[in-house]
Amino acid sequence: MKVATSWPWITLLIAAAAALNPVGYDIIYNAYHSGEQLARSLGQFLIYCALGILVALGLIEFGIRKVLILRQRRSASGVDHG
Repeated sequence: MKVATSWPWITLLIAAAAALNPVGYDIIYNAYHSGEQLARSLGQFLIYCALGILVALGLIEFGIRKVLILRQRRSASGVDHG
């Protein structure tokens, strides 16, 4: 398995697909433009939770990719792993 970049592009693509589809766009729009304060507050809370989860997934993906890249570099330089 060859990893070329440590940038978490898979998570970014999933987040973009979730936010830019018609259902995701409608949820985001209603979270900030609802007529009821309770619905607006709950919608914003859920959007922030989803954003936090996506950031955490991005950081996890970034960390895994970094580990794989470091492992690739070590194996390419001839270091023998017991």
